[in-house]
Amino acid sequence: MQVFTSIYIKFQYLLLVCLSVVSLTACENEEIDMREGFPNTPIAMRVAQWNLFMFGIRDGRFGVADEKAEATIVALREMIDKLNADVLFLNEYNGTIDQSGNYGTYKSLLSERYKYFVEGGFHMAIASQYPLSIEVVQLSNRRFLIGRVMFREGDIAIACIHPEPGSDEEIVKNRIEDHKKIVNILSEHGKGIVAGDFNSITSDELDVYRSNDYQIGNYGEFGTFVTYPSTKRALDNIVVKGVLMKNYTVVNEQLMSDHYPSVAELDIL
Repeated sequence: MQVFTSIYIKFQYLLLVCLSVVSLTACENEEIDMREGFPNTPIAMRVAQWNLFMFGIRDGRFGVADEKAEATIVALREMIDKLNADVLFLNEYNGTIDQSGNYGTYKSLLSERYKYFVEGGFHMAIASQYPLSIEVVQLSNRRFLIGRVMFREGDIAIACIHPEPGSDEEIVKNRIEDHKKIVNILSEHGKGIVAGDFNSITSDELDVYRSNDYQIGNYGEFGTFVTYPSTKRALDNIVVKGVLMKNYTVVNEQLMSDHYPSVAELDIL
C-alpha cells in the first residue's frame, strides 16, 4: 500500500510539473501571437526631428498664406522625402498648412508616407513606419509624447520633447528636471530615443543623458550642428541609448520654419 501511495504521489507531482510547463508555454505563445502582426526589429533605423514653427503666426492665424499653400505642399513633400525617416518627431505642430485650411493638414500629408501617426502633448506629433504606443505625459509645465515603437521581438522607448525656452534660472532648472524624468521613465527599456527641440542653453543640461549611457547628437547652445540659424544655436537634438548612432546631420534648409530639421542614422541590432 505504501509503495502504491508513493507511486501515486510521484505521479501527481509529475502531472503538476507537466501542467506547469504547458501553462508557461501557452503564455509564451500567447505573447508571440499578440505580436504576430508586428514587424521584426530592423537592423538599422533612420529618425528625424523638426520644429515646424507653429508659433510663427501670420496675421493672427497659423499657416502660410493661402496663395502659397500649393507650392508649400510640394516643398513639404520634397522635405519629407529628403528626411527619409522611419520615425519623424515634430514640434510646434498645429496641423494646418494654410490659413484657411483649404489645403488639408500635415496629418493628411504625412499619412501619404507613414502608416502610424500620433499627435498631442504640447503641439507635437510622431509619424512612424512602425506601430506606436504613445501617452501624453505632463512634466514641468509642458506635455510630452512618451511611449514605444513596437516590434515583434521587443520595443524601443521613445520621447518627443520640447521643454520651455529661456535662460532664467528657474526655467533652466525645469528643463534639467524634465530630462531627468524622461531618462527615469525610459530606464526600464534597454533601447531608447529622445528627440525634439531641447532649447538647451548649455551643454551641462545634457549631463543626465551622458551619465546614463546615452549617445548625444548635438551639444549645448552653440553646438557642432546649428539648427536655429537666426542665433546660430544648436537647440534641436536626438539622443539614444542601447543603439549606435552612426551619423547625425542637419538639413540646412528653412521651409516654413525658423529651425533646421536633423537626422540620425541608427544601428539597432
